[in-house]
Amino acid sequence: MSDELAVPGDDKPEPRRPPLPSPATPIDPDQARVIAQFVRQEITQDIKHEIHQHWAEDLPPADDLIRLEQASPGAIERVLNHMDREQENRDRLNHRAAAYDERRLEASVTFHQTAQWILGVIAIIAIGGGIAVILTGHSAVGLAAILSALAVLALAFIWGRTTGGGDTKPGPEDDGSSDEP
Repeated sequence: MSDELAVPGDDKPEPRRPPLPSPATPIDPDQARVIAQFVRQEITQDIKHEIHQHWAEDLPPADDLIRLEQASPGAIERVLNHMDREQENRDRLNHRAAAYDERRLEASVTFHQTAQWILGVIAIIAIGGGIAVILTGHSAVGLAAILSALAVLALAFIWGRTTGGGDTKPGPEDDGSSDEP
């Protein structure tokens, strides 16, 4: 890919499309190479065109900027100031989004800690109630209360380990890094 960036208006000849074989005809290796080379050229041209379109949308070509400045003095400065303001706005929005994600993560951690405390208190009450019932002579009911409380704790622990317990962790598109310098 040592070709220069192709821009619209270049006087390069279009590559000749190779004849495609019919589906029933076996493809010989030379023909397959020609087709592969053609497809590779088409994809490369499409990529170069997309790259050119991207840069063309960000800043007009230099010739257009010069003509614009000649027609309206100070136009380049206004265009660049506008681009700077747009970048500042994007940076501010990115910062606000990162702050929102941080607050959401803190709220999730607080929620899970509170849920753990509540579950622990309920389990202690259930186990204490089971012991009290056993002491009053109803050993089967008391044992059932204790075992059910322990089973709920065990299931909550296992569920938390297998599903992540609802923890919010950065995904591949949000690795926690920031684009800010």
